Formats: sequence, structure tokens, C-alpha cells
Amino acid sequence: MGHRIKWSAKIHPGILKKFYAMSASGIIDEVLIDDVGIRLYLRCESMVMISQKSLYCPDCKSKIVIADEQGELTCNNCDFTFTIEEYRESFTHRELLLGNAAPYFEKYYNEYLKCTTANEKIIMIDTLIHSFHIDIKTGAVNRIAANNLIEGNHDQVVILLNELSGIQPDNDVIFAETADSMMSRRKGKRIN
Repeated sequence: MGHRIKWSAKIHPGILKKFYAMSASGIIDEVLIDDVGIRLYLRCESMVMISQKSLYCPDCKSKIVIADEQGELTCNNCDFTFTIEEYRESFTHRELLLGNAAPYFEKYYNEYLKCTTANEKIIMIDTLIHSFHIDIKTGAVNRIAANNLIEGNHDQVVILLNELSGIQPDNDVIFAETADSMMSRRKGKRIN
């Protein structure tokens, strides 16, 4: 049986390249901005819902909050039933946990829909995809948050984000320096 519980997919790198090319050209394509912004919003929503032990019913779209983690669970609005194992399997190994980037994902989820101008949306998108998972104990950067958002492995996403620049130049410099340090540490090289 296929997965009946679905979560929002990662965004394709090509869409982000088109978004950044639009920004670099100075042309504002509000349809493209909203496409990228809402895709990221839905991905963040999936992560937030999982952290709150909830989901939207795949049959009737009602919100289901999981209070009991044993036995068979049922939607209060329709006949959809599932097990806690099926629920957990629906997000396992799909990079849908908030992790140590929770503040970035939650901020985007809570604030993106309040943005009223194209520029506010563009800055919110750029800030989100250039954020990091930070180790709580050491304060070191573990990995980029965009791994939860963009298709590709960690190295591919880092390379992509290094290529996507120009919206917030200061942010680009900080991102590049932090990503270089993180990649060196991940590959076992010491950083002074």
C-alpha cells in the first residue's frame, strides 16, 4: 500500500534559479514569487504540523491532532483511519523534522502570509533558504536549513545556494563564510 498520508514536497532547484534570475533582472513576477513563497510555506507547515503531532485528513482535509499514540486513530470528521506507525512512517527519512532550525521554519510559517509586498516576500524567502541548523550545545552550524526545503543532497544544495545571490548581499557573504566553515568541519578539517 502506498503512503496515504502526504506532506508537502521539497522545492525543485530550477524554480529557485528562476526566482533568483527574476530578482537579479529587477523584474517583479508576483506569480513566481507567490509560487515559490507558498511552496516553502506549505513545506514549513508540514514540519510544524508534525512537530505538533497533527495532520490534515487525506480524505476530508480536516485537521487531526494526535492525542493518543496507541492503536488505530480516526478522523473526527470522516471514516479515515490510520495507525501511529503509518503516521510516523509518512515523515521518516523525508527531512520533515524542524530540528535545530525550528526558529527559522516557524518564523516563516507564522509570518510569510502576513507579507503584503513583493519585496517583503522576496526577503522572507531569501532569509529562510539561507538559514542554518545550529547545534544547541556548541552553537556550531550543523547543516543548512534548505536541506529540508530544496531537492538534492547536502552538497548540491550548498552549491546551489552559493550560486543564488544578490537579494541581500550582506546575507550572501555571511552565508558563504558560514557554509565554508560548516563544510570544512563536516569534512574533518579544523577551522581557526
